[in-house]
Amino acid sequence: MNKNKTKNRILVGLLLLVIIILVLKLLRYPVPFVTKYEAKKYLSEYFGRDDIKIKYDIKNNKYYIKKTGDGIKYNFDDKTIFDEGISRKVNIKANMDFDNMNFTLDNNISLPRSIHMYTSFSVDDYNLQKNKLYLLDIREAQEVDKEIVNDRIADIGIEIINNLGDDYNITDLQFIYENLNGMYEVVINSGNSFHSLTRKDILDNIRSMKETELSEEYLKWRESVHQYN
Repeated sequence: MNKNKTKNRILVGLLLLVIIILVLKLLRYPVPFVTKYEAKKYLSEYFGRDDIKIKYDIKNNKYYIKKTGDGIKYNFDDKTIFDEGISRKVNIKANMDFDNMNFTLDNNISLPRSIHMYTSFSVDDYNLQKNKLYLLDIREAQEVDKEIVNDRIADIGIEIINNLGDDYNITDLQFIYENLNGMYEVVINSGNSFHSLTRKDILDNIRSMKETELSEEYLKWRESVHQYN
């Protein structure tokens, strides 16, 4: 009888463990021991040392090397490493390329003074990178018909991406576009894909922002343009 009870308890315990693991995976949280071992393996290989200590950053869902603070991280969702020093250098270069690029669309379109690019790379191939591009406050000082505005946004986004050059693999995007009719947002998170963004990707992810979401800065800009005209 006692043997049966012990066996049943073991089976119940294993079942609960499986359920917990499945729930954690569903919620995209790391599975204890498994993901920590995985993170330490990849970060040790990258850092070139086996005696590193790692910590889990619950806010950003990443592991990082304690010695470097949040400078070097492992993201188990897409199996990439983020190195703050490398990402900073790539961002500086991207802004230089942005400043020097030839933009051929309408003169009514004003670009932000700078962009931001967040870079990570595959644990299996450090040359395979993912670049997340932040394009905020691109403004067009005219009304654009709803029938063509999505094509307009896609054209602007893909031209900027293409003109930045071949040194980047832009897989993720946050893009804010404004004209006199409203604000639009494009948010693309590639997950574990290293697929470069296309015009269709941008078209499929355009969202018109509600009146309650319009920023005070945008409303002031729109009012000033109307007054000027």
